[in-house]
Amino acid sequence: MTKHRTAKITFAHINDTHSHFEPSSISLTLPTSVLDAETSVYASCGGFSRISSAVKEAKNHAYLKEREFMFLHAGDCFQGTLYFSLYKGLANAELLNAIGVEAMALGNHELDMGNGIVADFLDRTDFPMLVANWDLSQEDQSKPNTLRDKYNVYAYDASNDIGRYLVKDVDGEPVAIFGLAIENMAGIANPDPDTSFKNVVELSNKTINAIHRNGINKIVILSHLGYERDLLLAKEIDGVAAIIGGHTHTMQGDFTNLGYGVTDEYAKVINGTCVVQAGCNALAMGQLELDFNADGTLASATGKNQLLLGRQFTVDATRTEHLDADTHDRVKQFLTEQSNIRFCAKDPIIENILNMKYRPAVRKLQTQHIAEITEPLRHVRIPDHKGEVKLHRWWSAALYGKPES
Repeated sequence: MTKHRTAKITFAHINDTHSHFEPSSISLTLPTSVLDAETSVYASCGGFSRISSAVKEAKNHAYLKEREFMFLHAGDCFQGTLYFSLYKGLANAELLNAIGVEAMALGNHELDMGNGIVADFLDRTDFPMLVANWDLSQEDQSKPNTLRDKYNVYAYDASNDIGRYLVKDVDGEPVAIFGLAIENMAGIANPDPDTSFKNVVELSNKTINAIHRNGINKIVILSHLGYERDLLLAKEIDGVAAIIGGHTHTMQGDFTNLGYGVTDEYAKVINGTCVVQAGCNALAMGQLELDFNADGTLASATGKNQLLLGRQFTVDATRTEHLDADTHDRVKQFLTEQSNIRFCAKDPIIENILNMKYRPAVRKLQTQHIAEITEPLRHVRIPDHKGEVKLHRWWSAALYGKPES
C-alpha cells in the first residue's frame, strides 16, 4: 500500500494571452484620496517581458518558502494581434518557451485554422499540451503533420478509455495534471473532422479513477472550459484539488481599488476543489499556493491575481502626456501598497527576442499609411441611439474594396 505525504506547490498561471507579447495601456480609476478629483490615469501593463520577470520572482519566492513550483498556461495563446497575423504559431511557440511555460491546455482559438497549425506549433514547443478529452485515435495519418503520435500531446488514450496525464514530482510526492478542452469544439472553432472531443465529466471520472489505481491521489485539472463550467465541473466530480482555467477571461479578485470591481474571490472552493482563472491578454498572472493533505484532499488554497505594471503613469492612453511629479509620486505610492499590483521590470531576454525577430515587421505593418481622415469617426461595438459605427464602414472599404452599405 502506497504511503502518501502532504505536498505544497505554487502554480503561476496565465490564460487567453492571445499573442499580446507587448504591454497594453490600461486605465486605472483611483480613490479621491490619491488624486484631487476622481479621474483615470494610464499605466503600461503586462506583456511577455513582464510575465517572464514575474514568473522568475514567483519561482524564487516559492523556493524560499520550500514549495515546489510550476508555470501553466490555460489555453488560447493564438489570435489577437499582428504578431499572430504575421507569424501564426511560430512566435507563440518561441516566446512561450522563453518565458518558461511548463504545460498548456488546448484553447478553442488554437483550432481556428484546423489541426495542422497546432501540430506545427507543438513541433516547436518545449512543453506538453494537456488535452485529455481530445480523441485523436481516428486521425488521418496521411496528413502532412499529424498529432496522434506526438510525444508532447497528452490526449485521449483510446486503448484504455482514459485521458493521458502529466505527473509532477512535488518533493517526492506525485501530483497528476490533465487538461480539458471544450466539448463542442466544432461549434466554435475549426478542428479537423477526423478528431473529436469526449464528454468532460465522463472522461474526468475515468481518468481520476485510473490515476488513483496508479497510486496517485493528488490531482489538478488544467482547463479551457470557462469559469462557470469549471465551477460546475467542481460540483460534478470528486478527487480534484484544483481547476486552473481559461476561456472566459475571468479576472478573479477584488479590483475596486483600481476601478474594475469584484469577480468572485480568488481560488473559489466548490466541493473541495478550488477554481482559479487569471484574466486575459497577458495583463495579469495568477499565483496559487496549493496545499494537499496526505490523502490528496485540498488542505488550503491561497494566492491572488496581480496586474503586472510598469512604473510610469500618464493622463492619456497613448502614454505621452505625463502627470506632474507630485501626482505621479502619489499614484506610485498608492499602487505600491496594493496587493493586486506587481511592478515588473521587462525581462531583457524576451525583449531581445522580440526586437531581433518579430517587432520590426509588426512595427512596419502598424505604421503603414492606409488612408487619411478629415473628421473624427465614431467607433462603438454596435450602433446605438447616437448613430452608426462609422469606422466599421472604412474597415470594410480597406478589406473588401468598397464601404459596407
